[in-house]
Amino acid sequence: MSNIFNGEEISKTFLNPYEFWKRAYFMNESSITAVVREGVETQAFANYIDVILNSYLQYLKLYTRISQQWANYLPFATRHDTARVAKLVVSLENKVDRIEDQILDDLAEIKEDIAQLKVNKDTNIVSDLENLDKKIDKTLNGIKRISQKTSTLEKTMKQLEKKMAEKQSD
Repeated sequence: MSNIFNGEEISKTFLNPYEFWKRAYFMNESSITAVVREGVETQAFANYIDVILNSYLQYLKLYTRISQQWANYLPFATRHDTARVAKLVVSLENKVDRIEDQILDDLAEIKEDIAQLKVNKDTNIVSDLENLDKKIDKTLNGIKRISQKTSTLEKTMKQLEKKMAEKQSD
């Protein structure tokens, strides 16, 4: 009885499935490969694969359509809705960025103009105002001279009229 339960006795009487599969595979490998190669190279195999692929694509279309219909009935946003909102947000951000850049450019120009006015305040603006004041004074003086000459001419005209009236009465 000791021989029956000994490991050697058991391994000789029982079949090792791994060894059996290994021997069967290597004995039939070339014939299985040839059969598979012949089957894959046939037009019928290509047609079967085409039918399977088309069936799978139709299933995906149906699944997508049903999912979209369910998504329309549910109160949740779909990928399409989220993508549309994201696109709008990006567009809005771009517009805000452009407006912000324009405002910053305008502010920079205003700051430069103010700085230039501050620098030129003592020289150009004051000198421009002084020149304008001098021109106004010259113009007023010219108007006064013209007014004086006009007054003188009026007096002279009145004197001439008197003299002419006197000569006519003589």
